[in-house]
Amino acid sequence: MSYERVTAMPFLGQSGAWAQRTTVHPKKRLHLGVRQAYVEWTARRDPTVATTQAFPSDIPSIILAMDQEFVRNVEAKNAEKLVNAFYAEDAQVLPPGQPLVSGRDAIKQLWGALIPLLQRVSLTTTRIEASGELAYGTGTYEMTLAQPDGSTADDRGKYVVVYRRQADGSYRAVADIFNTSRPAA
Repeated sequence: MSYERVTAMPFLGQSGAWAQRTTVHPKKRLHLGVRQAYVEWTARRDPTVATTQAFPSDIPSIILAMDQEFVRNVEAKNAEKLVNAFYAEDAQVLPPGQPLVSGRDAIKQLWGALIPLLQRVSLTTTRIEASGELAYGTGTYEMTLAQPDGSTADDRGKYVVVYRRQADGSYRAVADIFNTSRPAA
């Protein structure tokens, strides 16, 4: 493995960046690593557009901030703000024990029915990966739900959320699945 200096990338805020290079076959050209391909692709784009877009190193902080905003909107009991801030127009949610929910309007109805029951929720995203226009996060949740008889029920589970970069450079969830880690009754 060797490294090659890539120059003239003012949109990165520096005069160059290091890119990984690996040899594929002695008689073939060198195969550039994923980072190099990303840098070259971004450099061909309009630099004014590229500077408004998140780079892979920014994506974890963006997703973790979205998680915090999600929890704040649940605590504020604001389903509309939660859905508009977190989900893309064409998003799908796969809730446990229910059919697939597609589109923001249907997702607002889902969360509008669930949020009044949520007394507490916490999200812990433990893995975030990104490639091209997509990213995903996996993690665990804890929540306390109000029950019809006035009691509460605690739940712990896991989730996977797939995010897609939007035209304005922000990320929104396009697929969200969550389910309990409790054993089946």
